[in-house]
Amino acid sequence: MVLTPRLTEGYSRLRRINLWDLLHSNHSGLYSCEAVCFVLSCISSCLGSLFLSALTGFVRSYGSYLPSEKITLNAANPNVVRTNISTGPFYESLAAKSLLTPIEGVVEVFEKLLGDNATSGGCFEIGPNYETQGIVLRHAPEFLDTESKEACDLVEARGRSLQLPV
Repeated sequence: MVLTPRLTEGYSRLRRINLWDLLHSNHSGLYSCEAVCFVLSCISSCLGSLFLSALTGFVRSYGSYLPSEKITLNAANPNVVRTNISTGPFYESLAAKSLLTPIEGVVEVFEKLLGDNATSGGCFEIGPNYETQGIVLRHAPEFLDTESKEACDLVEARGRSLQLPV
């Protein structure tokens, strides 16, 4: 199963899905953030930024809980890929500046993550320079200081039991 959230329908679609049942079903759970530009907070699409930033945070945090259940959760975060979300002239303007992300990069992420790959909680960015840059595993932002990290570690330890199956 491939779940690809769309800007206008993604939130309502995810609300109706019981993620625990989905992840424990006999389907492969492949999640793709539509475009990393939304994760990088494009001002013109604040709802898309909100949704995809939340999805990225979800993948990073919940992905760390799932390997104990023999489940992995990762995200492919391509920049702008030619799809039916926008218009031909928009994509042509990006192509003229070599700003489109090749779909081959997205396919490569999925191929690498299928099967026995134990990576979980990873957000893989694919940009216009895929041919020279490849796929880039983007890590969560650094903590402000050691006290912030310690506080977050304690919050995680406290909440871990709440994330486990009953």
